[in-house]
Amino acid sequence: MRAAVILALTLLSGCALFQPKRQVFEPPHQAKVSEKLLGECNKVTDIPDRDLSQKEEHDLWAKDRRSLGDCGFAKHVLNKAVRIQQEQPK
Repeated sequence: MRAAVILALTLLSGCALFQPKRQVFEPPHQAKVSEKLLGECNKVTDIPDRDLSQKEEHDLWAKDRRSLGDCGFAKHVLNKAVRIQQEQPK
């Protein structure tokens, strides 16, 4: 009888070794959005009220396109981050 109790206790204590480990999940948290993405876009390029050389025209056009492109990409990334955040379970 005593041997049976010892055997049972030994087996029961050993069962904990064979239990699969539980996964621990972190609670959801708010995503941190870069201040650069939250900032305002650059204003459109001011064109002087005079005749422009071809180089000046090209430089102003390029500056305006870069501003628009950078802002468009930043807003795209921001929209994607917000959508991912909204899809997370609460």
